[in-house]
Amino acid sequence: MAHLHTYKYWFQYIKFSHTIKYTINYTVIQKRRTENMGGFLRLLATVVLMLMLIFSSEMVAEATRKCESKSQQFKGLCFIKANCAAVCRTEGFHSGHCRGFRRRCYCTKHC
Repeated sequence: MAHLHTYKYWFQYIKFSHTIKYTINYTVIQKRRTENMGGFLRLLATVVLMLMLIFSSEMVAEATRKCESKSQQFKGLCFIKANCAAVCRTEGFHSGHCRGFRRRCYCTKHC
């Protein structure tokens, strides 16, 4: 009978220690989730802020419109932007760039 009594306490001890381990593990998991959620919210806020900055700069760029015209003096295919821009400056434009399948030089200026 003494052995049964010892086993009874032993099983209660195992059950109690299992409950404590479960509680501790659950608490650690909840803490990690909270920490991860804080990092996620910080990342989300950073992404939203970056998107706002990008879109606001595009709106400013739209406010300063650019007029574009095909260069009258540039000859041949356009592969180097600096050459195109130099020819466009002689035509009175601000800058120039190469574009299109046929690689033409287009001059740009602020409207």
